[in-house]
Amino acid sequence: MIQAEPGQTVLLRPVGGGALAARVDYVDAGEVVLALLTPPMHPPVTGQRANLEITTRRGIVKVPVEVVGQDGRGGFRVTAQADGSETIQRRDFVRVQAFMNVVVRDGGPDGPAREAFTLNVSGGGLLLSGVEGLKAGHSAWVAIDLEDGTPPVEAIVTVVREGDKGVRAVRIASITGRDEQRLVRFAYTREQRARIARDG
Repeated sequence: MIQAEPGQTVLLRPVGGGALAARVDYVDAGEVVLALLTPPMHPPVTGQRANLEITTRRGIVKVPVEVVGQDGRGGFRVTAQADGSETIQRRDFVRVQAFMNVVVRDGGPDGPAREAFTLNVSGGGLLLSGVEGLKAGHSAWVAIDLEDGTPPVEAIVTVVREGDKGVRAVRIASITGRDEQRLVRFAYTREQRARIARDG
């Protein structure tokens, strides 16, 4: 049984391949059709085993699946395996105030770009301002400029709470391990500096 909803952003991790962000197009008990949000260098192949990671309120549910084919429109069909799913609790991330520029693209990396900025940052989510068009449950691609001379951190995020004046709390639904570590490191360093300044 795969507990996902059409339109939800998930992460497909094929065995021996990189993580792929995808949107759920169709769900039928043990089968799901996924539309990949970015063209992969190495597309999944029929018979390949993978883990499907679904973000829920309880944490990340990891479901062992097998790729069983395509749906005729470029989507991939996967079925749940008998060895069952597990729930992984997210780590507690340090959250810090940080005002940084962000490029936001609705729906994915090919959507229309808009400029926004962060109000606070953690390895698991962001508080964004300037994104009035995004509603609770919507997904977007973001590129966060850490202002340290390195390429922006890229992620797929999902809106979990709407605030006033275009403020949105978003949860990171898909991010590479490297970029997640960059965000965690950024937040930790910023928090350490604030503590030193506060304590003298």
